[in-house]
Amino acid sequence: MPSELQHELRELWKKHRPKTSDEILDAYFNEVYNPAELSIMRNASGEMTACCQMLLRKMTLCNRNISIGIIAATAICPSLKAAERTQAARNALTLLHQRMAQKGALISIAFPKDSEERKTLEACGYAMASHIIEADPNTPETDTAMPDVSIQEETEWGNDLWNFYNRNGGRHDFEVKMSEGDFF
Repeated sequence: MPSELQHELRELWKKHRPKTSDEILDAYFNEVYNPAELSIMRNASGEMTACCQMLLRKMTLCNRNISIGIIAATAICPSLKAAERTQAARNALTLLHQRMAQKGALISIAFPKDSEERKTLEACGYAMASHIIEADPNTPETDTAMPDVSIQEETEWGNDLWNFYNRNGGRHDFEVKMSEGDFF
């Protein structure tokens, strides 16, 4: 039975990311959700206005393993004005960064859902170091634009992928080290 907090989070994420399916939200709550690693902001009437969760991971950086925090499950109430959205996100991230620092994670990484969320994160001090390309692999345009790309859907990964990654990972100058639970 979901808690009241889980219900509130689910409602905020549905507002923030209306295309997110119940299956994705269920997977998050079953596999990733940890209330101790959430940062939640509320307005004066107690309504949740922003939330995010940290995922502590290791990263290989110039042949050294360091702790990092991945900002996940970010959601900001879309009915807020732009300045209020930025302030709510900034407050939630500040709390999360304090917790990360206490756990030795001095670098954080975020993956914004779209250009609006990217602008909000940039206003909170994040520097974007990537380029986002969204492509539907099931369209004829994609077939001609990326003729060498072949996508085969797996119904179950099995341990082979994790064993390969665990054996061969960590050899690059900049690599986020995932845990076995991230694969399944």
